[in-house]
Amino acid sequence: MNDISFDFRNGVMQNFKAATGGSCFEETMQPYTGPKQMFGTISIGLNPALRVLEEGSAGYRPEAAAGIVWVGLGNNRFFGGTNNTLGQFSFPITNATVTIDGKTVIRDGKLLL
Repeated sequence: MNDISFDFRNGVMQNFKAATGGSCFEETMQPYTGPKQMFGTISIGLNPALRVLEEGSAGYRPEAAAGIVWVGLGNNRFFGGTNNTLGQFSFPITNATVTIDGKTVIRDGKLLL
């Protein structure tokens, strides 16, 4: 998928769009029931020794690479959550800006800590 966007309202994903490849997400999640569109997890990469590489069709987006953000939908029981569905999908966001309690910790995919 490329150039994805979505919103969360009351913890539920809405307005999903993708310039290309959006059917991958839709087809993967279609068979599941329950809170499959519900916010499930977030992961922020902190390891400065790992880098995101966007070369090639698949790229390389290690979950721990400094500045990458992964947003997960659906099942989160493994992490102690309450979303009870078989489906789960995570999106790597490589140029995110993240602000926590008024402090920006990632700007345009660069870790500021």
